[in-house]
Amino acid sequence: MKKLVFAMLLLTVCCCGCRIEEKALRGQIGNSTPLIVTDGNDVFYVTSTVTPYQTTFSKLDNSLSEIEVVTLPGYRVYDVISGINGEMIVAANVSGSLSSMDFVAAVDVTVDPVSVIWEVPVHSGNSNPISISALAINDAGQVFFGVSRYDDDYRQPEFLVGALDPFGVLWENFLSNAHVVTKIVSDGDDAYFFTNFMASPGMQGPIRKIDPNGSILWEQSLSGHFGDVTLAKNLVVVSSGLHEVWVKAFFQDSGIMAWEYNIVTLSMPVATNIAPIASDVFENLYISYFDFNTKKEKVVVLDCEGGFLIDWEQIGGVTNEPKSAIYNKGRVYVAGVNMLVPHNYEGFIQSFGWTSR
Repeated sequence: MKKLVFAMLLLTVCCCGCRIEEKALRGQIGNSTPLIVTDGNDVFYVTSTVTPYQTTFSKLDNSLSEIEVVTLPGYRVYDVISGINGEMIVAANVSGSLSSMDFVAAVDVTVDPVSVIWEVPVHSGNSNPISISALAINDAGQVFFGVSRYDDDYRQPEFLVGALDPFGVLWENFLSNAHVVTKIVSDGDDAYFFTNFMASPGMQGPIRKIDPNGSILWEQSLSGHFGDVTLAKNLVVVSSGLHEVWVKAFFQDSGIMAWEYNIVTLSMPVATNIAPIASDVFENLYISYFDFNTKKEKVVVLDCEGGFLIDWEQIGGVTNEPKSAIYNKGRVYVAGVNMLVPHNYEGFIQSFGWTSR
């Protein structure tokens, strides 16, 4: 039935156009990356500033107009996910102190200023500064996280995965071979940790399935660069950017590869081409990337069996580099940086769907 519905949608596409909305985020954002999150009803883009040290949550409508803007003073947010009770869960550094620990916190974005519901410091066994790189949550409210920090002698970086609840950290495990966690997704129970090698920036490390007690259920090596991960049907789906843009799908229960799809080989690599990926209610996959061959942003749509459905290019400009993507209520939202000024990027957010011409 889902395939039939989407086939009808594709027939409609032949007679309809893709509606693109785009909005520049506030001013230059340096090398930081804007975040995008949905609570299942509304979409928020999230940006942090250093002067002053605060984070802004902007609720958007389908045309990307701001419905409401609230601020979280004193926090710089590195990742944000939706909680199970309408709250937002953030990974953040507080007050800008280099010696301070990072926190995972639940926040209420329905009030301004944003209020903190609970907050858990992640000390990770020593007093050195750390960075929480990614978050996910399961149906029981257990928050999975990835951490990078320095060892006790402050000489070597260390990388950990862990889980916590509102009362504290439940467990932590070291990652082998210095893998920094760049994305986590949960199937409602277990979590899938997507990693990159720190020693070879951008080179993908293994993807691991870890249960709520910290046990590794399976591990699958990857050979791409940067990339993103999402869930669709009974699959965990991984993308790769940089020089070769591809997608690989693995069965969630076993980690065995189900299929792979090569999208494009670029004439020159794009240094931070993440190729973010989102899945919709029909379990179709949307992969966005910057195509150096044409100097345009592109989107490819695949079904959950790796079949090609449709693609299009240049959604909103020739200098857009997508960083993250989500699906919400019939539309796909992409956030990233507009490479207008080197090392002083401007953020952007886009949404797209189908509409009659």
